[in-house]
Amino acid sequence: MLLVYKMSSRIPLPYSPKVIEIFRNHKNVGSLEDADVIESTGSPAYGDMTSIHLKIVDIDGEDIIEEASF
Repeated sequence: MLLVYKMSSRIPLPYSPKVIEIFRNHKNVGSLEDADVIESTGSPAYGDMTSIHLKIVDIDGEDIIEEASF
């Protein structure tokens, strides 16, 4: 089933129910207090900065992402 979700007064765009669910109920949003890695990208001039926070653990000699937030 495809839903039509209106983001603005312009042309409505078709989104799947899964995309609408994620849009309405964000997950992994915010910063991690004990992050091992914090990286940012984007253009501050255009206001589209994004940062990712990762908590990494070592399991059997391999780095594994335990938790991530954006």
